[in-house]
Amino acid sequence: MKIPSRHDLLRQVLLTVSGIVAVTLALAAGKAEGVVWAAAPQAKEEPPATTTIRLQVRGEVATPLDLDAQAWAKLPRHSVEAIDRDGTSGRYEGVALGELLKRAGVPHGETLKGSAMSLCVVVEASDAYRAVFALPELDELFTDRIILVADRKDGEPLVAPAGPLRIVVPGEKRQARWVREVIAIHVVKVEIPE
Repeated sequence: MKIPSRHDLLRQVLLTVSGIVAVTLALAAGKAEGVVWAAAPQAKEEPPATTTIRLQVRGEVATPLDLDAQAWAKLPRHSVEAIDRDGTSGRYEGVALGELLKRAGVPHGETLKGSAMSLCVVVEASDAYRAVFALPELDELFTDRIILVADRKDGEPLVAPAGPLRIVVPGEKRQARWVREVIAIHVVKVEIPE
């Protein structure tokens, strides 16, 4: 019997976790009446172009957040330089994703250890596109990089199809996790099936 390599095991765990997260979110959204929903494209209405900020933070949080433009304006601001997928550099402004999680009571800093290390963050767009971040990627004790929930680029408000809120991940070679039209942040616990 061949013993799987560490790489093979890690790949298997990541694939399993991705599947679990997708199924969990589908069940939570009430869309898991059958397996077909994941494979069959469905017609969707285009959301209206908007600059109205609405953001929810839900899941494994002590304090769920429902942020509107007024609450958003009171949050501490950051800015980062980043390169878009078209190769142009820009200065993005907004709120650090880690800051939103702190305000929702997600373990951070010295309390991010033990079972909290199995938490991950799923950022959801208005078209149901999702991207996953490990919690340590968003914590200042683990990294100096700020992953931003941006509302401005080069001093101008973000509008559809990018805004009003979008994730900006400086330094990533591909912008697959630069979720546009962000509407929700879900904190989920990764559980490996027995």
